[in-house]
Amino acid sequence: MRSAIFRQYDSRWDSLAYPTKSYSFSGNGCGCCACTHLIIEQDKYKNYTPKNVRPYMVNQGFATKGHGTTWNGITETLEHYGYTVKRPNISSSMSAAWKELNKGGRAGILLFRAGSRGGVTWTSGGHYVAFLKYKYENNKHYFYTKDSGGRKNDGWHCYETTMKGLLPQMWIVTLPKQTTTSTTTKKPATTTTKLKTKTATKAAQSYSGSIAGSYKTTDELNIRNGAGTEHKILVTVPKGTKVKNYGYYTKVSKTKWPLVQFTYKNTQYTGFCSGKFLKKV
Repeated sequence: MRSAIFRQYDSRWDSLAYPTKSYSFSGNGCGCCACTHLIIEQDKYKNYTPKNVRPYMVNQGFATKGHGTTWNGITETLEHYGYTVKRPNISSSMSAAWKELNKGGRAGILLFRAGSRGGVTWTSGGHYVAFLKYKYENNKHYFYTKDSGGRKNDGWHCYETTMKGLLPQMWIVTLPKQTTTSTTTKKPATTTTKLKTKTATKAAQSYSGSIAGSYKTTDELNIRNGAGTEHKILVTVPKGTKVKNYGYYTKVSKTKWPLVQFTYKNTQYTGFCSGKFLKKV
């Protein structure tokens, strides 16, 4: 998943027409932002922003005066950028949506109507929000969202707790396999060679005992994109998850944050976690 989160009010595009200057992007561009969050998951569009996608949506007539983006415009934009789109009928039941999402590797867009649930307000009108991950745990469904609006409802949200009754429509796509994943998995072998230097060797010795090998998490554990709690959480895994540790530390080795790789919910992750929550197996 790409780290970028696009906001409608970003100064790079907030004043652009959507579709006219009287209906600017800042107030109407949530559909374009939501589409862009999915479009950048494809390697050839990884550097795109809403500024790149907006012209196509405006020229095709998908941007409306005062009503944001048309439903069909969401579908056709995603298809234009290479996705096969599914729109399960969720008006009476979510069963078709859960069936598709449970296949794994799915992402999409949620359309919210006005309202609040579980202390979370998504919109006072209508609002498109992209989700990049989905999981089912403890008989509940969770979406990892990227919200372009000012409320910034980004991160994991439980459908039953914060969304039920607020979704008139949903779009689902299958995420592509990114070449960046294979690049990331090659990094440990390159970095391990640095253990031959005095600095790296000293860093590895700052942790008692050998850390290379297979481990299990001893508690629910956040995996981050850097060594330390200030870094972004990639995924939260449950107690007992098997991980492979590469046996070296970064420059912030005193915090004892090893780099691990593992597969969870049919997705491979590489990231950092607190070493105190790992037990060798």
